[in-house]
Amino acid sequence: MNPRITNPSVIFIGAGPIGLLGAIQVRLLNPSADVLMFEKYKVPVRNHAMYVNGTSFRDMDRGNGFGEVLDNIPEKVLISDLETTLRQYADTIGIEIIYEAVRSVDELKKQYPNTKYIIG
Repeated sequence: MNPRITNPSVIFIGAGPIGLLGAIQVRLLNPSADVLMFEKYKVPVRNHAMYVNGTSFRDMDRGNGFGEVLDNIPEKVLISDLETTLRQYADTIGIEIIYEAVRSVDELKKQYPNTKYIIG
């Protein structure tokens, strides 16, 4: 696969809810940052429910329509549904997700030598 983003500022390993929320915040707070994510599952597999306290998102950047996304997360949500929603939003703000497992951070560093941060 040839990524659209070839010189990412930040790479996230894992596109679960926490990784996605982090990547979205990086992009919203620094729109010039190129954010690339790696996720081994193209279809979300985390099918258990979680309870979300809306105050958990109180200090997040809510710009660019993200506040509406956060406000529409139900108190009880399937993690796979939350991931789908966050993945869709991430795509709208230019975050690229590559669906493949990361086997070695050292290999990522070689492939993307100018990346400042790798988070996983």
